[in-house]
Amino acid sequence: MSLRALRPGLVGLAAAGLLGALAGACGGKRGFTEPMVLGGETVAPETLNRGQGVYDRFCATCHGFDGKADTPGGRRLDPRPRDFTTADFKYGDNGALPTNAQLEKTIRHGIPGSGMPAWPNLSEQELEGVVQYIKTFSPRWQAGHDGADARRRTVLPVAGRAASFRPRQPGPSGLVAASRGVASALADSPPPIALGER
Repeated sequence: MSLRALRPGLVGLAAAGLLGALAGACGGKRGFTEPMVLGGETVAPETLNRGQGVYDRFCATCHGFDGKADTPGGRRLDPRPRDFTTADFKYGDNGALPTNAQLEKTIRHGIPGSGMPAWPNLSEQELEGVVQYIKTFSPRWQAGHDGADARRRTVLPVAGRAASFRPRQPGPSGLVAASRGVASALADSPPPIALGER
């Protein structure tokens, strides 16, 4: 059989492989097969899979497929979207994890004055699924009902409030500076090379 005869099949396989790789890179389906204990309650895999579908469709644009909120859409918002991997929520009491009702209210009604829109048309099953799926991003939900064990081991800043989490600004010489202090330290660097120079 000649290479020309095989080419259409090879192109099809390559395209399928590329689409599979893109799906994996863009979140792809993890496919929960076992129940998980999240926030002290056992959650069925069907609920988590349903929640992942809702999250991938409506939430990942700002919060990211990995839950870290480091996306082009998220970086444009002020305040920045919540980083779910830290499980540091605006409405938790004294650093405690929020209740399901608090998460449901935030999703259902949004947060006025922020980029968090309301999602009033989600079904009860979709809402429950996405609330539970959000919890899979952080080990705090798995450490116990209030996450106290993980909180004792890990101290993380509130997203967007520490210098290391601020959006990077263009600095001199085309370098990216994380703060004005770094930019001023780079002021003595050689000037940028104009296009076409070598």
